[in-house]
Amino acid sequence: MLMLTDISWATYLTFTGTAVLIWYITIVLLHYYTDIRSFLNGKRRMQVNPVYSEEEIIIPSSIQNPESTVGSEKEIPVLQDFEMIEELVDRVKSTISHACEKEHSKEDFFTDLSKLLKDYPVLLKSQFRASVNEFIAGECIEQGFREITQEEVELLWHH
Repeated sequence: MLMLTDISWATYLTFTGTAVLIWYITIVLLHYYTDIRSFLNGKRRMQVNPVYSEEEIIIPSSIQNPESTVGSEKEIPVLQDFEMIEELVDRVKSTISHACEKEHSKEDFFTDLSKLLKDYPVLLKSQFRASVNEFIAGECIEQGFREITQEEVELLWHH
């Protein structure tokens, strides 16, 4: 009972490996065809999902603030700040566009913006607050609302 005596193990393994490789390439192409196509056309960047979770990236406060003591155990999760900032940016854009559409006065706009900023108390102490203020002032000008200074925006954090 000799089966396949004309085929060597090397030929069998080469054939099987090639068949498996073709199978997996076909599956990847079927599943990711649109992503691959848009990447090759230059319409999309390749996105790699990190292996680690976002909560694991924590920058100790001693690195962020060199004046702090070495024994300080307070750690700030930076990525959570970025997520909050992204959410705030979207909300600020919609608030400004709404104010433009309704032709709000500066006082009404400041009231709305102050309420919005109060929803993000963590960012009040964040190192990125100045950048957020700059963004808000620039977005007001870009959307044609009014010229608002960064100092005025800074005051809204404390109202």
